[in-house]
Amino acid sequence: MGLGKRVATGLLVVGAAVAAGTVASASTTVSVVATIPGGGSGITASGGYVYVAENVGSYPTNGLVRVIDQATNAEVASVTVGNTPQGVAVSGDYLYVAINNSANNTAQAGSVEVIDIHDPTAPLVFTTIQDVSIYSPGAVVAANGYVYVGDCSGGSPVAVIRASDNTVVGSVPLTNQCSAGMSAAGNFLYAKDGDQVAVIDADPASQTFLTILRTIPLTTPAGGVTPIVSTLVASGSSIYVGDSANALFQVIDTSTELVVATISDPITYPTAMAAGAGYVYVSYDSPGAVLVIDTHTNTVLGIVDSIGDYQDNIAADGQNAYSSGADQLSVSVIYVGNSGSEMYVPMQAYGIAADGTCAKNAPNHVNWPGIASQESAGWASSWQQWPNNGTGGYVCFRQPYYTGSGYSIR
Repeated sequence: MGLGKRVATGLLVVGAAVAAGTVASASTTVSVVATIPGGGSGITASGGYVYVAENVGSYPTNGLVRVIDQATNAEVASVTVGNTPQGVAVSGDYLYVAINNSANNTAQAGSVEVIDIHDPTAPLVFTTIQDVSIYSPGAVVAANGYVYVGDCSGGSPVAVIRASDNTVVGSVPLTNQCSAGMSAAGNFLYAKDGDQVAVIDADPASQTFLTILRTIPLTTPAGGVTPIVSTLVASGSSIYVGDSANALFQVIDTSTELVVATISDPITYPTAMAAGAGYVYVSYDSPGAVLVIDTHTNTVLGIVDSIGDYQDNIAADGQNAYSSGADQLSVSVIYVGNSGSEMYVPMQAYGIAADGTCAKNAPNHVNWPGIASQESAGWASSWQQWPNNGTGGYVCFRQPYYTGSGYSIR
């Protein structure tokens, strides 16, 4: 998305709706800037487009994936998929859609449909992967050229698909990964596991690939109860974990794998989380709402509500988040900005070696006016398809902002 000014309109809840003991910037707004028809199931954002899975019609062809252009917040295409689509994720130029199919009451009824999105405005069903050995597929996460598919029925492990040939190559012995319980960062996949977070080796070159390396326990607060991980998301060098038993967000430092901060959750029972541009976005079922955490201060920045109940899925890209609600069958576009005067600019990105470090390897061309002294600040990393002549590799990325006096990094 190019340089442009975003004027925040719609519902604004900052400060007054934030729980006692947290801080919200007086100059920062959290608001709904658009509402797009459709939604209610899986959602992801990638390459300037948002992909939304939705249940329409009747079995066996009641699935639809809508494509939304982030620049206009308008639907530009759709493609029919199988019964009851659930989680979605992008790997390279393909969208992976978990298909429930459980209405046909066959044993291992689930499948994964692969959608060709080389041209997002003309998506096509490329193939269907039938042998995922999952009765009711749920969460879908892509990492390092592989796709991980969780199970909603509770009994099956996470299926692992190699994206280069769409072959199921293994599994991870974690169950009950229905939605929002897995998140990838670098060479690791983090997944909810009761009162802990499981750390899975997601490096295809590793001898322990797909192994649960260890688990990270959450902290039981004074006077609290045993934590329950309801959802989590990786953001930079941290993992944000929704602890629904104690109405907290617990923040794990990935370098030490210790809980380093806790944040009060004024709503409780989060259903999904997404991260982007220095913020973590948290969605809730009832009441339907989205809460925004500033990851630099680990405080609640604001809350938007009145967007319909059952906000089960959320995605983020840049300063925008996209929350998909089953109650009103719509997608709410949520924007975080600086009183309508802040401008977002294209993300900075560059490729690195697998063992590289973003802060250490930052090239000179990222030193824009105002952030020349911050060449090591704000970076996160992920595996992307575009480096190395399209064969894929690791990429460092960060989101600069223009505030009128120059560029800045949060």
